[in-house]
Amino acid sequence: MTVPVPGITASTKRNPAASSGKVGAPVTKIASLTLAFAPMPVSPEIVEKYKLSSPRKTYVTGVMGNLDVIEGDLLTTGGVTYTVRAVGKWSSPTAYLKLLIEEVK
Repeated sequence: MTVPVPGITASTKRNPAASSGKVGAPVTKIASLTLAFAPMPVSPEIVEKYKLSSPRKTYVTGVMGNLDVIEGDLLTTGGVTYTVRAVGKWSSPTAYLKLLIEEVK
């Protein structure tokens, strides 16, 4: 079981709804959330399961609770911004969301 590490904070941004066919710049959705663990490179099994084929490096992290984080959100932690590629429930007795993220270059 993963034990939360205190002090790893992040924030998310999301594109606003399109207006007149244009989408504005991403706006803050969650100003502060705590990551269950620092982003880690994904295993080959996860790459296969989610059929990841991006040339970018993919990581996995988790957040406690049932937060409003969706595919396409931008997650920033430690000065690095990632695009959320997938969100799922973590198979754990604790309520975690598993996030597959890619570093934005």
